[in-house]
Amino acid sequence: MNKKINIFFYSITKEEIFSCLEYFFSTSSKVCEKAPKSLYKKDNIDEFRNTLFRDDFLKCFEDFNLDKKISENDLENAVNSLSIPVWYFLKSDFFSIKYPNLIKNLFLSDIKNFELFLNNFLEDRGNYVLPANISKDELYKFCESYIKES
Repeated sequence: MNKKINIFFYSITKEEIFSCLEYFFSTSSKVCEKAPKSLYKKDNIDEFRNTLFRDDFLKCFEDFNLDKKISENDLENAVNSLSIPVWYFLKSDFFSIKYPNLIKNLFLSDIKNFELFLNNFLEDRGNYVLPANISKDELYKFCESYIKES
């Protein structure tokens, strides 16, 4: 099984990566329409593809260095078209290192993302890796905006 996974990810194309992103992150029923109806029975695990395997796919994206196949602009287009929340990309520093401008812009684009920063100071919350290219001044202004919105 491991060998098949390795072969799959080492041979995956840019278009197939986009298809995978769409498959795991799309909320559109059009993605499901392309697959055989038997996959979407109530008891089939594939019914939950868009919640169970997102993190796994992004971990494989990291482990198999798929950043070499997808440019920052291409990933930005996919993220925007699929409305992928930035917090998926903040679970490790990989995406912030490989796609620094994209992750920074995504993080700073929504004031509610400041709560991800705050979660880092709570014991029972997830630990998010904030982009290193956000300056102290930008973070301070982001904080001020958050306070004004609240």
